[in-house]
Amino acid sequence: MVGGGRHHGGAGHRVVGARSAEPESESEADPEPDSDPESDPESEADPDPERGSGRPAGGAAAAVLIHCPMGVDDHRQLSPAQVRCFVVTVSDSRTPEDDESGALLRERLSAAGHPLVGYQVLPDEPALVAALVRRVCDAGEADAVLLNGGTGLSHRDRTYEALSSLLEKKLDGFGELFRVLSYAEIGAAAMLSRALAGSCRETLIFAMPGSPAAVRLALEKLILPELAHALRELRR
Repeated sequence: MVGGGRHHGGAGHRVVGARSAEPESESEADPEPDSDPESDPESEADPDPERGSGRPAGGAAAAVLIHCPMGVDDHRQLSPAQVRCFVVTVSDSRTPEDDESGALLRERLSAAGHPLVGYQVLPDEPALVAALVRRVCDAGEADAVLLNGGTGLSHRDRTYEALSSLLEKKLDGFGELFRVLSYAEIGAAAMLSRALAGSCRETLIFAMPGSPAAVRLALEKLILPELAHALRELRR
């Protein structure tokens, strides 16, 4: 395949060139049956005079068709300018007044031009978390739900359990990349994170650890660069 750009979606084609059939010259004809191949210098010539010439084989008129796929940048240009976001903090101890990570999420999303359509702090209760996320998705209240907190291994960390049964499509790459990026900062402890993402109905869902550093990492390196693009892909 010729042409730059990465894969995804639509593609175009264009004709680069064509060549009319050319009659074979007498020199290209088969040698006489009584010729001596050892004494005939032409016997060492390439039996296929068109090989390596860049011309279509067979001497027939031909056209070169180039496949021009759309790249990731092309898709981003077609993505929505705004994504309606609902922020959820899952914690037994935080309140709206001291929720630093929730505030960071709202500030960064607003600064990127994405409207905030809801915000709530919930305790680490899977039933409550799942019910809220399901309601938002079923009602189409938001294009994306971003949760922080409850993704670790402690007894009360159950955001993963609350969401995993809701996700119709899982974006495994989000959790994988988040742990790779975290490893560069905190080492092997990164494997203890159960960050995850996916979709429910036509709504994107992202769940990340509750520390401000983890929220900042997930937002700046993964979510904000691809949020609008991911929504476009989900809904087309």
